Amino acid sequence: MSDAEVVRQAWEAFRRRDIEAVGRLLDPGVRWHGAEAEEGHEDEEAGCYSRSEALNFIRETFDAGPTAESLHVREAGDRVPAIVQLGAPPEGGPPPEPHGELATVREGKITEMLV
Repeated sequence: MSDAEVVRQAWEAFRRRDIEAVGRLLDPGVRWHGAEAEEGHEDEEAGCYSRSEALNFIRETFDAGPTAESLHVREAGDRVPAIVQLGAPPEGGPPPEPHGELATVREGKITEMLV
């Protein structure tokens, strides 16, 4: 399976709210964080730094109600860019603008998601 297909499957599982399927595609040491987090200076409040933290974040997201789906994923060297659309917030109003994420995939597992 290509790196882009791994990312597509992860976002499709997220869209379906299938936490187990997402978990199978995440490396145990996955880092999912904003671009402002520097290597070695992670702010634990601003990201996830393990599979269990990422899955807890996803559960909390599902409990809060928003959804997300990838609009476009492509191969691009050692990182896989994805355009992601979040659903409308539970309190109402329009959904936010789509945003980009860069995924790093190693041996069929997502090792980093840079938002």
